[in-house]
Amino acid sequence: MSALYHNEGINDFFSNIPDEILAEILKTLPVKSLLRCLCVRKSWYFLVKSPTFINLHLNYHRKNTTTAIAHTNYLLFRSNTDLNLLCLRYDDEHCKEFLKLELPSVVGESACWQATSCGLICVSCIPGVCGSQDRIYVWNPLIQKRKTLPVLDLSPIFFGNNWTALAFGYVPWINDFQVVRIVSYGSDPSPLFLICVFSLNTNSWKTKTIREDTLVGLSIKSESVSVNGLSCWRAFNKLDTVKTETLLCFDTLNDRLRTIPLPQVGNRDSLHQFGQSVALFVHDKFNCLNMWILKQDSIDDFRWEKKASVCLREYLANAVLLGLRNNGEIILSTFFEANLVFYNPESRVVKGFRKSWKDWTMLGPHDLFYQTPSFIVNPVVGSLVLLDTD
Repeated sequence: MSALYHNEGINDFFSNIPDEILAEILKTLPVKSLLRCLCVRKSWYFLVKSPTFINLHLNYHRKNTTTAIAHTNYLLFRSNTDLNLLCLRYDDEHCKEFLKLELPSVVGESACWQATSCGLICVSCIPGVCGSQDRIYVWNPLIQKRKTLPVLDLSPIFFGNNWTALAFGYVPWINDFQVVRIVSYGSDPSPLFLICVFSLNTNSWKTKTIREDTLVGLSIKSESVSVNGLSCWRAFNKLDTVKTETLLCFDTLNDRLRTIPLPQVGNRDSLHQFGQSVALFVHDKFNCLNMWILKQDSIDDFRWEKKASVCLREYLANAVLLGLRNNGEIILSTFFEANLVFYNPESRVVKGFRKSWKDWTMLGPHDLFYQTPSFIVNPVVGSLVLLDTD
């Protein structure tokens, strides 16, 4: 009988907590715990699944990335060669495995492009080959929910000067996830670009056609970064005698497609998101890994600023870049020992992260021929996005 009174007392206590206060308490919990809360009370079920709470939870954990809060920060290890090889690990000093992932069966082995943002993974099947039959999915692996984007009615594109580019990211100032797709239809008589932007909030695409003579002959690399509505790709002009690499950007704020010159130093490595900025990593002739941040001084004024320089010869001989942690620290893997280390660009301190990750994959940690890592790493924040969808 006392236990019954005790349970009734607990129920009375929770029923008297205003929803606003309860939401502030629950927002600190990781996704796994919140899924359990769906079964506690009917009112909790509707609260946790509400779009308002989902956004509250996302923005709380997105902004608190300096320390792991109740294990809500993860690192996504994904293969460079097999997009179905995915693994989530805790973003802490132990980097233990949290969850092995498999792409939804509807995607299967046809996936050929991925991007991550705030806990969601965007996957595309055969971009640029099948035209209107391309399928794009948004997937939340922590809650096992996926969404198939509406199919765009596009004209088929072919090889040559035709290409397609994809980007995916969260836009905080409108609380929305966007997929940006750019399709180039060649250069005769002048290059035609079809810009397609998908909004997760409205579940719809908007399209715009742009003709831009300055973009003749561009070839786009598949890697992309999307930050605050600015989607970026590395590109080069195939028509130049000497291939000049540049940054192709589309800004959903003003629907502007442009190119931004890259720093003319060293061998460019890869693009990453660094906080709310675009970061470019460059290897120079002194065997240093330099981190450049794209700064926007006005709506049409961009510049590159050097953020950090890691002397690999001094600290980490033959180390390769894997990616970034949620707190912005750079993750490197020593080539021969396959130890993980991180570099803090603010304090400029190198620390050990994880000894030997050779047994994490049958592929081995590095491609011995190309001297590149078998996996790349993306920061992931636990999210409830898509929980309110059927």
